[in-house]
Amino acid sequence: MDERVLKRRIQIAVSVSIAAVLLLVIQFGRPSPSGLWMSTLYESMHVLLFGLIALCVVVATPHHWKRRRRLAFMIGAVFALSLLSEAAQIPLDRDASLDDLIADWLGAAGFASIAIAFAKSFRMSGAARTALVAGGIAVLAWALLPLAKVSAAYIERNQAVPELVVFDARYNSTFMRTQNVTLTKQSRGSAGGVSAHVRLEDGPWPGVILRDLYPDWTDYEALVIELQNPEAILLNLNVRVDDDEHRFGEQRYSDRYNLRFELEPGTKMLRIPISDIADGPATRKMDVSSIDGVIIFGVRKDAGRTFLIHSIRLE
Repeated sequence: MDERVLKRRIQIAVSVSIAAVLLLVIQFGRPSPSGLWMSTLYESMHVLLFGLIALCVVVATPHHWKRRRRLAFMIGAVFALSLLSEAAQIPLDRDASLDDLIADWLGAAGFASIAIAFAKSFRMSGAARTALVAGGIAVLAWALLPLAKVSAAYIERNQAVPELVVFDARYNSTFMRTQNVTLTKQSRGSAGGVSAHVRLEDGPWPGVILRDLYPDWTDYEALVIELQNPEAILLNLNVRVDDDEHRFGEQRYSDRYNLRFELEPGTKMLRIPISDIADGPATRKMDVSSIDGVIIFGVRKDAGRTFLIHSIRLE
């Protein structure tokens, strides 16, 4: 057998094998429950893994085919593999989604464009090669933008400690969710900074949910929450704190720290000892080195009432 033919067959066999392994990784790999950054990284892996699969398809495509036929085969193969990959997750009780499918295609388009630009078997002008490389890089940058934003949010979060929330920070909303409330930002005027203005709406347990906060509270003595009731009557509120074990466990009410309190008219500084938070679960010690979140919420009967969160910090 001709040495070049043998070498080519080995290239095809290796490419097909690598693509098969990558498809198995996508099918059966499961992320560990480690927070927002890890879950975002896992989603971004679709971009990288299908980009590598696209490279394998580029290598395995017969070089003697005409350019249009090769391109049609590459596009068709990648589209078919991504569709089959998502469809195969359905009987495995996995989350097949359009977002994952789009991530697959973007990764494939970005990697394949760059690979084709440098492939000797594709003859094209220097300008065309430059355009392909630039386009491929742009597609990959767009596809990986969510991971970049989440990474920037974590950096900003860590730099703000001991403040757990900075309402005028650029990426603050990354860690904030709402449930049956209307949340707006309100300037504190001469006091400086921005507060969260919370309006309770009609629905179960209306509140502000803060997840993936700075997790290690072991060097601090208290969680301090500064609140304000702008109305003339008391408002009943609740504070919940939980750790990773609670979030990724059975999430029983007795397995977290819970505090019910009355917010009188005016400003209130709520100071909760870290030792009380650690003793919150009924049957174990909360791990204050892996705190996951804080939730401040009201009750349905108080729909229409408002309050402000000025700050949430550690002391």
